[in-house]
Amino acid sequence: DSTTYTPGLSQTLPNPTKVGCEFLGWTYPGQTEPQKDLNTNILSGNLTLTANWGATLVPCRPLP
Repeated sequence: DSTTYTPGLSQTLPNPTKVGCEFLGWTYPGQTEPQKDLNTNILSGNLTLTANWGATLVPCRPLP
């Protein structure tokens, strides 16, 4: 999926969802620590943002 933003206009990027995964945050060139609720007012120019994911643990149910 792709999202566009307008430089200078403040908007918060949506935090995506994926079954079985936890969204850790966005990274981009020069920013290696994932950030959730990333606001576009700190971005400029054309950038590729990468969604970072971690596996979620699904609790096991006891067998009957």
